[in-house]
Amino acid sequence: MTILSDCFTKTIWHNAYTIPDIVEGKRWYIDVLGCTLACDFSITPEGKEHVHMDEGGVVPGFIFSFAGHHISVIQGETSVPQDTRLPRHSGPIFLDEKEYFEVVDYCVNHPEINVISAKWNSKPPYFDDIAPGDEGKYGQNAQCHHIRIKDPWGNWIEMKYYKHLGQILAQNISKHGNVTTGGFPELYDKKYEDIQFLKI
Repeated sequence: MTILSDCFTKTIWHNAYTIPDIVEGKRWYIDVLGCTLACDFSITPEGKEHVHMDEGGVVPGFIFSFAGHHISVIQGETSVPQDTRLPRHSGPIFLDEKEYFEVVDYCVNHPEINVISAKWNSKPPYFDDIAPGDEGKYGQNAQCHHIRIKDPWGNWIEMKYYKHLGQILAQNISKHGNVTTGGFPELYDKKYEDIQFLKI
């Protein structure tokens, strides 16, 4: 066991990916999506094959805060073209329902944000439409709302909110919401019991 097994380490998530236009990328992520710019940076690549460097021989990029998380965007071609959230996507899981749905409303109503989907996986309170034995057919199968957006360069961002926080890492949730495989309900539910939830 290591500290990585703890649900509540003092950490924030770090992610990095490429886009071909740093200037437009900064405008979209900061001005359109509404994240906060931390700084501009440049890196010297280890190998210079297939790398788009500026005149100074470095690769430009910028770092921004995505709900407090550390995201780096580096100039370059998108590594794997994709029309779905596979093979890659990233994004925060919100622990506060009100904050999450404020972000959903903002994204859905912004003309420059490409919202692919915004819906409940199975709307609370119950999984009435899932037959016994079919729980595993719906992915994680938790009472989860997601919004999936795509930046102008094909990078998918998926933001989520779980109605029951104990299901964040769970699988195969039954019709009445009890966890059958995995998860840390005793940690998440206890840790965030002071959060005030909205009624759906």
